[in-house]
Amino acid sequence: MGISGIFNSISSVCSNAWASATSTRTGKVAIAVGIGVTAVALAKCAYDYFSKPSEDEPRIEQRREAPAKLPSPEEYIESTTETIKLSKKVIAFEEGDHGKLYDPSLNSIPGTCFEIGSALSILESPGAAGVTMDRFAGNLSEALDRIYHTSLGDTVVLHNGREKTLRAVFDEKLLKEVRPSSDQIGRCTHPDLEEDWYRGQGLTWLQSQLTLPSSDPSYTHNNMLTKVRMISAFGTVLRELTPIPGNQEALARVLNKDSVEVIPTRYATVVENLRHEAFDNPQTRARAERPPIIDGQSLGKRPLQSAGPLGLGFGQVYGPESFPGQPELWERYQAVEKASGGRQGLEREGQPIHDLNRPGNVSEYGLARMPQAFKKAGLPHLMKEKAFFHGTGVNRWDLTGTYARESWLHGLPSAGAHSGGTVDILLALDCLSDESIFGNRDTVLQSGLLISSFMNFGGYHSFNETFPIAQAYANGERFVVNGSRPAPALYASFAEATHHYAPQAHERVSAFQDAYHTAFRDENTTKTIRKDVAKLQLDRTPGGAWEVS
Repeated sequence: MGISGIFNSISSVCSNAWASATSTRTGKVAIAVGIGVTAVALAKCAYDYFSKPSEDEPRIEQRREAPAKLPSPEEYIESTTETIKLSKKVIAFEEGDHGKLYDPSLNSIPGTCFEIGSALSILESPGAAGVTMDRFAGNLSEALDRIYHTSLGDTVVLHNGREKTLRAVFDEKLLKEVRPSSDQIGRCTHPDLEEDWYRGQGLTWLQSQLTLPSSDPSYTHNNMLTKVRMISAFGTVLRELTPIPGNQEALARVLNKDSVEVIPTRYATVVENLRHEAFDNPQTRARAERPPIIDGQSLGKRPLQSAGPLGLGFGQVYGPESFPGQPELWERYQAVEKASGGRQGLEREGQPIHDLNRPGNVSEYGLARMPQAFKKAGLPHLMKEKAFFHGTGVNRWDLTGTYARESWLHGLPSAGAHSGGTVDILLALDCLSDESIFGNRDTVLQSGLLISSFMNFGGYHSFNETFPIAQAYANGERFVVNGSRPAPALYASFAEATHHYAPQAHERVSAFQDAYHTAFRDENTTKTIRKDVAKLQLDRTPGGAWEVS
């Protein structure tokens, strides 16, 4: 019957009995007792309704059933100034909407469909945005020439606490990521190159991709994926090397800058405006890896480690400490991870996407319930046409931070919390440019379209986790770490940027935007999520800096 049906039935009985019952003292006592019993019954119904999974839903229930269990500050590299307790679930569905417009992981099905449709359209026809990214990719190729074809590559730098040559750093952080055996989008798809990958084949292939114009007849979306992925990796190198003073002269030479101060200055601009203290606050960004499945068995609940010391970014992840007294299982885990191409490719308990060939954040549940308007706009064919086997971030993370929860409350999908990779890309673009791009609206918004499209293709991030970061940098503003923005407004601004900077893709993006609005009209509900159970309580903890790895 559903909770509202039960409520209506009980209400009808109570109202009919009220007039006669209240006429006597005994009746009034009976009414009071009845109200108490009714309240208990309703509470029980509400609990059963919101906690019991539908029979046809996949096993993705943790976020819907339990309050957030955020890691304590002691579990991070640095202590924090604040953590958060979410006293109740922050999402509730209106009756009748559940299972139609939202999947069990609380992502908007029309939203995930609009995002991947737009991302594929832009990657296919990037227009002026593609020309801009081509220029940056060419600058990166020139930097690789200086590292691999001159003695600069032998320069020793301090990287993650160890002395390495620049060439070794770039082998590890760039070439390794796009080798044929990796799980990354944008990787080389020629297995015969794997054996000699680090002996010249990898560099030759990579530079051929970086220097191919998006206007070339042989261009495909895969080429742009490679360009953005490598610029992202380069940004990670800059983030890891720049804060160490002894590395800064080498970086100036890599980027052909006249002054050793250029890179640290631009790094400081990015940190101050994007990767500031609030960005990595676990209050907003908390996430933990879903349990991996090894040899057909889930590893289940185990101790997790902070990703920073392991060089794995941000969040709580599986590491050596997750296997106390089980060194053989830890070795087996590492072997399976390697065979999967990386952590993104591991099979995991409760993962929402089973088909790793499918681009985007659309879950199996969402795919089966794709609104008819998107089918008419050609989305299934487009997704099938762009199929590419890869690891996906949305399968990896269980999100408990407020950024994801705020996104869900406003009808926006969430995959991995606000994107550190987006910040790395903007850092790389800023340092690859002759002049800083901070506040350069055209350059940054063009790049932002392709960054968001890249991240969405891989299932790493939703638009709300990437595009607002680019918008802030384009406007010369500080990024406000808050997932609260109306979905239609965000998608309208994305479509408008497409119209200006990738006009060849705009007609298709506009069709998907119409399909998004049509999906809600067809379901006769334009407001399917409410904020009636969101209660946040902040607790102070010892001071310190947020983890920035």
